[in-house]
Amino acid sequence: MIRNQIRQQTEIGNKFAALVNDGKLVPSDVIMQLVSTELEQRQDTNWMLDGFPRAIDQAHMLQEKYPIDFVIHIDVPVDVIVGRLSVSWKIVATKATMKCLES
Repeated sequence: MIRNQIRQQTEIGNKFAALVNDGKLVPSDVIMQLVSTELEQRQDTNWMLDGFPRAIDQAHMLQEKYPIDFVIHIDVPVDVIVGRLSVSWKIVATKATMKCLES
């Protein structure tokens, strides 16, 4: 969703781009605003979120607005994830992604 907003150069996409380019993380309330907007467009359909929420506060915000039916958690070792990403690396590395990989 974030990449799509950046690609479309929407108002919120430009905010995301500025934060990401500066190596900063997008605040949870801004992410939730985007997710809410997307889910409101799909209110009469089923949906699944992949990679969200990524933080406890995001989970609480999501649960308050959209009661969750169930959650699937897949535990993948970090070395497997890094290996898969390195094979088909298409994302421009930013300070934030490099910081994440270093920790």
